[in-house]
Amino acid sequence: MDIITFSHVNKSFGEQQVLEDVSFTVRDNDKIGIMGINGAGKTTLFRILMGEMDHDDGYVSVRKNLNLGYMAQQIELDSQASAYEEGISVFSDLLEMEDRIQELQYRMDGGDHSIETVEAFSKVQERYIDNGGMTYKSITLSVMRNLGLSETECHIPINSLSGGQKTRVMLAKLLLSKPDVLLLDEPTNHLDIEAIEWLEKYLSDYQGTILVISHDRYFLDRFVTKIYELENRRITEYSGNYSDYIRVKTEREEALEKDYDKKMKELRRLEDMIELQKRWNTERSFITARHKEKAAERLRNTIIAPAAKQEEMRLRLTSLERSGNDVILVRDLARIFSDGLLFHNVSFDLFRQDRAFILGRNGTGKTTLIRMIMGEELPDEGEIRIGSKVDIGYYSQGQENLPDEKTILEAVYVNTDESSIGKIRTVLGSFMFHNDDVDKLIGTLSGGEKARVALAILMLSGCNLLILDEPTNHLDMRSREILENAILKYEGTVLAVSHDRYFIDKLATKVFDLSREGMETYPGTYSEYTAFKASREIPEETMKITEIKETSSGAEYRRKKAEGSERRKRRTRLRNLETGIASAEEKIAKDNALLEREEIMSDYEKVKELSEEISALETELAALYAEWEVLAPIVEEENDGQD
Repeated sequence: MDIITFSHVNKSFGEQQVLEDVSFTVRDNDKIGIMGINGAGKTTLFRILMGEMDHDDGYVSVRKNLNLGYMAQQIELDSQASAYEEGISVFSDLLEMEDRIQELQYRMDGGDHSIETVEAFSKVQERYIDNGGMTYKSITLSVMRNLGLSETECHIPINSLSGGQKTRVMLAKLLLSKPDVLLLDEPTNHLDIEAIEWLEKYLSDYQGTILVISHDRYFLDRFVTKIYELENRRITEYSGNYSDYIRVKTEREEALEKDYDKKMKELRRLEDMIELQKRWNTERSFITARHKEKAAERLRNTIIAPAAKQEEMRLRLTSLERSGNDVILVRDLARIFSDGLLFHNVSFDLFRQDRAFILGRNGTGKTTLIRMIMGEELPDEGEIRIGSKVDIGYYSQGQENLPDEKTILEAVYVNTDESSIGKIRTVLGSFMFHNDDVDKLIGTLSGGEKARVALAILMLSGCNLLILDEPTNHLDMRSREILENAILKYEGTVLAVSHDRYFIDKLATKVFDLSREGMETYPGTYSEYTAFKASREIPEETMKITEIKETSSGAEYRRKKAEGSERRKRRTRLRNLETGIASAEEKIAKDNALLEREEIMSDYEKVKELSEEISALETELAALYAEWEVLAPIVEEENDGQD
């Protein structure tokens, strides 16, 4: 069923047209990746869909009462509330029920045992349990922890968090709200690899529609079933994931180019023949020429020219001098902050022509380690030795070497040894900065433009060691491929931090796995690293929670009829009910205790499993109590009669 329709939509900003005759549909449970170069109009598309921006022509149709949830790239969130409080705010109905339960409990504790109060308490408590009241707090913490927020970060004011942490809070809040349609704009930008893998699994299982803008090729391979590509202001649909899209697009482009070349060759042949027939200047030749002109016109109407190639950066990385074999030697490194240990026992070797990637969860100190190698921070313990003739080129994630007040030309000039303005202009032209573009202030540039300036500086540096901190963060797909190919051809050494698994998999010859307790070195590719890690893991024993068996029914009563009187049956049944109630309450308490354990809280699947188990137990418990409330007064009256 179609839930969203774009029909012949156009959008311009001044004289620049961004969307032209864009038409597509979205169906229930679609998982769609939105792709295109930076500036293609992907975010504009989302903002039009959300009603945040008007379109110029065409129409947009959204099914009535469809709940859309949108997470933008840039998060503006300023609140004194904690991340956890922000997360549970999506459960406002449960929070209101808690207030109502407390109010009714207070009245009953004060002596109000009226039928109205007791019934109201029972109803709201039952509704609270049925709607997940016993588990929503644990689920909230679990989602936040799986997205990479620490226990401390979950409980400090949001306005004290970094931009990346705020993004994770908003993503958690959006996932917890479970809208009909998720619109995600670069959701993996501030997540580490473990969090991205968790998000992939979550989105794969999501019971709803997803549209995601992403340059993360591994991510798009894992769960999307369609790709919508914005190119040259129009949209094209591809079935399948990212790998399918690349294959089909390549096949289409090659077939279109072959068809175009073939038809253009035939058209030129016809045009030459027409010209020749006209030169012969006979009645018969003019008749032939007219027939050929009609054939040529029919052919022209079938010719589809390949789309104009988008301008792209040209990057070539060279090392002017060869380094020694030992590039970086690190021994027993430690970094200790006032609030505790970041990491210790870090040792590794980097040799000439290694392409090594530092992996680890957010907060383990990857960027801190890079800054210590660069001499920007001092270690508390251990030593770092840089080899002979090593010349470092540094790509910083925060682009601190690009001051906002400088122009592009000035920023490149002060960050390289190149004195020729002409050569700098030529190199900047290779990165799509032409003519007056070089006079733009750094502070006015987008993230992708700043990334291209930083890469231009590396290209001019002639270094033999590249240290890269998240170099693909602001690059579109094609720019990432260009960077990958340049690094593959580079004859120097590379040490990088990245969460782009496709990028790592294509380039890595060595993986450094950083944790609080030290560094493990894995020679080989990223795929070999993940395979080895998987083979070492000991599967956790699946938690076994004993199911509560249904208590005796009418059949049980009939089986016991021969053993005694109805009175004895009721007494036996009552004892069984009380035992069942005690057992269920004990199991619920144990499951809730499990939900508070660190290793369980960080495993969303286990949290989900336990939550479902608790819900089933609560339902069973409510049934046991309902029967007990009917049976207990009868048995008590019978016992009184016997006395």
